[in-house]
Amino acid sequence: MNTELECRCYFVCYNLLIIIIGITGHWVDSRFELHDALLRFEELKGSHTGVHLAEAIYDTLDTYNIVEKLFCITTDNASNNISALKHLQHLMVTQKGIV
Repeated sequence: MNTELECRCYFVCYNLLIIIIGITGHWVDSRFELHDALLRFEELKGSHTGVHLAEAIYDTLDTYNIVEKLFCITTDNASNNISALKHLQHLMVTQKGIV
């Protein structure tokens, strides 16, 4: 079955020193039952630029072999999130050929 995946990305910053990334996945199975899973919840090392966030999101999706199933991502409209989504799109095209 070709299941699509919605991801929600959360970034929490404590005193600009510790950045926590949380990624949850949500999908509906063949019996139309809703599922969700915590895919990643850990400290994100380095700066939280759009490129770095996109790489973290892509790596998480790739780890679970679900890059192709991504349907949408929910974030706020912070400029680094917008940049992250643009770079994530670039990664998906160059790494997996997904347009």
